[in-house]
Amino acid sequence: RSSWYVGIWYHKISVHTPVWVANRETPVSNTSRLAIAPDGNLALFDGAGSIVWSTNASTSGVANASDTVAVLLDSGNLVLAPASNASAVLWQSFDHITDTWLPGGKLRRDKRTGAIQAMASWRARGDPAPGMYALQLDPSGAKQYLLLWNGTRVYWATGNWTGKYFTGAPEVAASSGGSGYSFNFVDNDDESYFTYNFAVNSTVYRFVMDVSGQVKGWFWVEATQGWNLVYAEPKARCAVPRGCGAFGVCTEGSSTACDCARGFNPQSPTSWGLGDYIGGCVRNTQLQCSKNSSGPSDGLKNVEQDKFLRIDGMRLPDDGRMAGAATSGDCQRACLGNCTCSAYAYNGSCFLWHNDLFNLQNGVLDDQ
Repeated sequence: RSSWYVGIWYHKISVHTPVWVANRETPVSNTSRLAIAPDGNLALFDGAGSIVWSTNASTSGVANASDTVAVLLDSGNLVLAPASNASAVLWQSFDHITDTWLPGGKLRRDKRTGAIQAMASWRARGDPAPGMYALQLDPSGAKQYLLLWNGTRVYWATGNWTGKYFTGAPEVAASSGGSGYSFNFVDNDDESYFTYNFAVNSTVYRFVMDVSGQVKGWFWVEATQGWNLVYAEPKARCAVPRGCGAFGVCTEGSSTACDCARGFNPQSPTSWGLGDYIGGCVRNTQLQCSKNSSGPSDGLKNVEQDKFLRIDGMRLPDDGRMAGAATSGDCQRACLGNCTCSAYAYNGSCFLWHNDLFNLQNGVLDDQ
């Protein structure tokens, strides 16, 4: 079944590049329509006539609620306004950024409600539903942006804004003579936000919260008809939580950010080839433990038993559980005795990991 979305993309750029999606979580069929609803809001109707998505703006101040227009500006901003006064904006897509921050847009914090506008990654390439990574202003009120995984875990910060640059990302400065951009922080009683613009309107630039967990800055190069990556944070790709998915191994400085652990292959080779590693890896061979409904102690003969592969120099996942085991052999047997146990480590204490393994990184320790 095909999925359809209301989106905005560049009109005169040869590479199809979406910058905003309305119904991220609710795809529709091709029998749907986009129209002004009776209450004056721009709405997406499904084939049965039910509203799937709406601008949901207050139109109480409009003399005739249905007398509104939706206009797509050259900036990429979709605006809803009264037909009699297009400058009286009722709603705009720049206040509802999805995964892309365009010049003139703003990532804001509403001081009156406490609401924070986050820029959330796609769930996967080809799936615009909100993913696990987001860029947003610090909810504490500090003048900095945070990268969060799953809405809670901070894994990178710009550092505070000094008025000229971010302390942790000095390359993002208030102005740059070379590229002609200006970066400004606005702080008033109602809201605080950052916004950026370019002196030359023909400059095509976008910040993207990428599915990789990095926030990236892309500049369009007309001569090569392609996007040029000019900014990416965090620079250490292995700092991104779960960036390689289940049983994926991150290697800093490698030409490819992720590989599968030995005995595993990409869950989706196509996505893997596009640099989307979130789907992780799956086993080449099913474990005997999971094949036998009676569990690990089934007493079957002539069945090869599950074994462990020793891996050196690997950063351990941070969700291990301590188990009572006096020796390395006891620790191994404790893991083998539970079909959900995937790995163990013993260094005087026994730690077990259950189900999928995440955040594996090569080359961290000489021996583990």
